[in-house]
Amino acid sequence: MNIADMGFIPGRIMEAIVTTYNSDGSPNAAPIGIYPISDTEIQMDIHEPTDTRSNLLRTGVCVVNIVFDPHLFLKCAIIGSGKGEAENEIAKDETISAENVDAPALKEANAWIELKMQTSEEKTKSDMHGEMKFSRVKCIVENITINKKYPIAINRGLFAAIEAAVAKSRGMPVDARHIEIMQRTLSPEEFKKIKELL
Repeated sequence: MNIADMGFIPGRIMEAIVTTYNSDGSPNAAPIGIYPISDTEIQMDIHEPTDTRSNLLRTGVCVVNIVFDPHLFLKCAIIGSGKGEAENEIAKDETISAENVDAPALKEANAWIELKMQTSEEKTKSDMHGEMKFSRVKCIVENITINKKYPIAINRGLFAAIEAAVAKSRGMPVDARHIEIMQRTLSPEEFKKIKELL
């Protein structure tokens, strides 16, 4: 099994929850776009100032968690952003230690990819969100763990939640269209949790 077998194909941007440890050992989680480079190497652009960036530059390792939970994507974008150990996106009991790297993995993930950082380059870009500084991080795959043989079917509400999480992480309001898609396509219980969070 390699990352291409899970849909991580060069040219695509895949969305996942990246987990790291804060300096006090508490878990940190954030939705991040994953750019596959090859079957064994990925790239991430991690904006500053974020806990994920600080943790990854400090430890040199992380875990990419493949999840299909729209609430979790939003929760990790909204709660704890930039607050380090003071406010965690996920509880310690929601994670386990990865096998080959010193980073947490989400217990409920369908699969996870353990990564070791190879290079980090500081960059700046300007777009519709303004000027942003970020670290372009290249990592090599150390281990892949498959937890669920058949992942959950894709749901449009998940993608609307990911777009909402991206907007919130950039300090922008959530688009009403994304809320409408989530309300129409997610279960009432899922949407209720998201509505309370927003």
